[in-house]
Amino acid sequence: MGDEWNPDPVPSSELDVLFVLDVTGSMQPYIDRARDEINNIATDLKAYEGYGPGELRFGLIVFRDHPPQDRTMLAHTYGFTSDINSLRRDLTSLRATGGGDGPEAQEDALELALFAGWRSGAAKAVELITDSPPHGVSPGSGDGFPSGCPLLIDILRTADRMADKGISLHVLACEPSLDNYRGAHDFYVGLSDRTKGSFAPLADPGPMRMLVTGFASKAIDSDRFTTQYRRSIQHHAHVKKRTAHDIAVDLHAHLSAEGAHHFDVTHSGIYKHHEEGNRDAHIWATARSLRDAKQRVSQPAGKRLTPAHRGGGHYPLKCGKIPITRGHVI
Repeated sequence: MGDEWNPDPVPSSELDVLFVLDVTGSMQPYIDRARDEINNIATDLKAYEGYGPGELRFGLIVFRDHPPQDRTMLAHTYGFTSDINSLRRDLTSLRATGGGDGPEAQEDALELALFAGWRSGAAKAVELITDSPPHGVSPGSGDGFPSGCPLLIDILRTADRMADKGISLHVLACEPSLDNYRGAHDFYVGLSDRTKGSFAPLADPGPMRMLVTGFASKAIDSDRFTTQYRRSIQHHAHVKKRTAHDIAVDLHAHLSAEGAHHFDVTHSGIYKHHEEGNRDAHIWATARSLRDAKQRVSQPAGKRLTPAHRGGGHYPLKCGKIPITRGHVI
């Protein structure tokens, strides 16, 4: 098995991190935290990977909602920059206001993210910071557009296009606000899974630096392993005609035997185990379209946060290298 997995050298790395910020209602503390921590986040990532000038870039997309729910702004792109002070000025200019019906224009913001000017050779991470679901996924939320985005953007297909471009989506869920929306937790877990991204709760703005840095570091490691083993994977798929599942199992076994580790963000005990909710998350992760998923999910009512964590506070989150898992490979 080992002779069949020959890693290629990894060229000097680059990283593009795109913040997608909900700027409605009560999101000002999170906007302010992003502004205050952006220098530290950049320092952390440079220390992790040793980036030189211009190799680390940050971008910013902000969003509110469609009219008539909000007439001030739908979504706006600021573009990528390696000038941290420029990004800080953009963040300083933001004011959280508006919204209206609860669900917001996440679909439109993520569609914009596809065309944000990503570098082809860079590791790519979207960090979505929000306290609400998009339109069309949370019944009983007073959604002004219960069928979904009024511009007919299918957020699941957008996520698939992100994955095709090597962009991972990481959701920082502002809790306990998000937990007020039926099915929102399961939706975002599934949505991030479609891109090999992650989901983590943010009860207050304090851990933002740790989560943003952790998710970006995970994207770096994923990109590194993909680059190292791309030719071997293609050989197994196209020459040996092996299934994607069998390739992933074999590659994971090889990497585990090599003692490979992968950066990740973990949390436990914050959300209740829920079989129906887990099933829904899997449907959101694998359905052909938003319409297909909505016909199949059960969206059970009730809070997903454990009683001890419904009041906010500090959630038990961990970031760091862990032994590589099957999920890191598939």
